[in-house]
Amino acid sequence: MINRKFILFGVLLHAVVILMATSPSPRKKNRSTPREEEGEREAVAQRGEVARIRVGCTPFSLAWHPTENYIAIGLTDAQGIIAAKSDGSSAIRIAREKTLKSSIRSIVFTPDGKTVIAGSSKGSILAYDWVSRKRLWRKSTHKNSPISCMCIFNHNLVTADESGNLRIWTIPTSPQIPEELSEEKVQNIANLNTPRLLHTLWATEKDMQGVAGMGVVSDKEGRSVLVVGSYDGKIAIISGRGKVVAIWEFGLYVQAFTVVNNKAIISSGRDISTYVINITPSSEDITPERVIKKVDKISLDAVEPDGSDKYGGVFIGGSEGEVSRIRFSSTKKWVPKAIGYHAFDVMALALDPTRKKLASAGLDEIVRVWDLEEG
Repeated sequence: MINRKFILFGVLLHAVVILMATSPSPRKKNRSTPREEEGEREAVAQRGEVARIRVGCTPFSLAWHPTENYIAIGLTDAQGIIAAKSDGSSAIRIAREKTLKSSIRSIVFTPDGKTVIAGSSKGSILAYDWVSRKRLWRKSTHKNSPISCMCIFNHNLVTADESGNLRIWTIPTSPQIPEELSEEKVQNIANLNTPRLLHTLWATEKDMQGVAGMGVVSDKEGRSVLVVGSYDGKIAIISGRGKVVAIWEFGLYVQAFTVVNNKAIISSGRDISTYVINITPSSEDITPERVIKKVDKISLDAVEPDGSDKYGGVFIGGSEGEVSRIRFSSTKKWVPKAIGYHAFDVMALALDPTRKKLASAGLDEIVRVWDLEEG
């Protein structure tokens, strides 16, 4: 009797072991395998990506032409600038600054689109005629400190470097230069009309230790003021006359900075968070308000303002290659929405003038164009 019970128990135990070995193991619902995650990324890319521009080296900066479907791409390793069609069908090199042995850190167009201006890693500012692709002028006043960002403010050019120096220049009228002219004759024409330095701010590092980004907002009287963010966590307000009106201490290391709809967007590398601060300029006192929103766990390498509606928003490029969009609203929680992915870090972003497409430059040596209406 006992032997039969032991035999029956052994048979049942053996059956249970076989059943457990052959049944599929349970998988957590929210966990994906690496292959599944790769498939999800590719699905997003296929849904929103409309063009790929392979540039052969790392693209460091982007600027969208104000009227034409072209993107100016600033390159590293003295490779100069490429002008590429936004559909990826063609590209032409504007300049290759091998004599400078520098990278193009920032790039902007003049409002009329006739001139593209580049800031180099050696502190030089260079301007090129958009039609003839010939260099117009060069300025070297940032003392070999890399140009970190540039913008157009009150029809003037603002340049800033990683040592905290900021310059405001006049923008010369773009000369009419035929394509067949030699480089010497082009320089003779351009030398008659070069930018003039209007203001010099923060000549020492004690004021601002490197400019991370800047943007323009309006005060209550409709006047434009410049908002500047530094790497060491300062936010400065500059009037249209080039006077520093206020400096506010943010208190955290700033990795990326931009401005949209009277809001300053700050990426802090210390706590991997994005902060949104109301900027409320007035005619008497221009002082930023306290932090109004915080979006956690977003590591930003590049930001681009999104002023497509009254609330505004921001496009972000992360250190893991993700390109996302955050729309601001009156709700308490703002959730980033993925637009697409690069294989490596995102270096720069640029929104087209119609606000329907976004260009992103990646460490994978590719500039991708995303359709915001499809993505």
